[in-house]
Amino acid sequence: MAPSLTPRKNSPMNDLFSLSGRVALITGGSRGIGRMMAEGFLRAGAARVYITARKAADRVLRMAEEA
Repeated sequence: MAPSLTPRKNSPMNDLFSLSGRVALITGGSRGIGRMMAEGFLRAGAARVYITARKAADRVLRMAEEA
């Protein structure tokens, strides 16, 4: 049986990778891996996540509406 990749609730790993109250800037965050990272940062407690991309305006507005 493979080990679980989900950290335990009281694990020191939660504090090590916590983004609680921090601000993140993601380049290329409007789709693909960048978008997944933006969503992950928000789930990890980031106070704000800023996204930059070449053609991001429409995509970013859609993402904001979905959040």
